Amino acid sequence: MLRPQSHATRSSITDAPCVLASDDHHAPATSGVTPIPPRLNRVSSKAVLASGLVTAALVLLVVLVFEVSLERAAVLAPVIVVAFGAAAAVVVLWAKVGWEALQRRRRPWLVAGIAAAIVALIAALSLLGLELPRE
Repeated sequence: MLRPQSHATRSSITDAPCVLASDDHHAPATSGVTPIPPRLNRVSSKAVLASGLVTAALVLLVVLVFEVSLERAAVLAPVIVVAFGAAAAVVVLWAKVGWEALQRRRRPWLVAGIAAAIVALIAALSLLGLELPRE
């Protein structure tokens, strides 16, 4: 049976009451019941501000790129943040794989130069308007 807790014992709204499974304070330690911690950890104001600004920037980026309404993008903000996080994780993963593969090569600067030249050639041909034939 749970005992009701008065409002006077809680110091702030972030404090959570410590609830045990029973009133028996002499229960054995092997009962598997762990008390809930008395309060949640506080988040720094800087972290809240930074995450809010990043979320707002991502929402505005989606509004500009995909031409959706601001209201719709704001509703989809959690999905937008998760999608950008997953994309960033994939980029970091492949960058690490590429870096480690490049370090195992005999002449890494030659491989990096060839890769950079290919990217520059594709960019230059795209700017010139070259289109590949379609089948």
